[in-house]
Amino acid sequence: MSMELERIARNMKIQRAKKGWYQDDLSKETGLSVTIISRYENAEVNMGIDKLAKIAKAFGCTLEELVNG
Repeated sequence: MSMELERIARNMKIQRAKKGWYQDDLSKETGLSVTIISRYENAEVNMGIDKLAKIAKAFGCTLEELVNG
């Protein structure tokens, strides 16, 4: 697992906590499954730019903020 992937996963958890959301809430906002969100947050799989963009939009942050914190 790469450090970049771990950083993005950590940032996803932080952004989700700021919203007070569960993974299910993020799933509903993005159309992504809870399973894939869990795998992203545990840095188990790489995310495509399209998925990152959906997640950033749901959080109301930029792609850069999601990736770099």
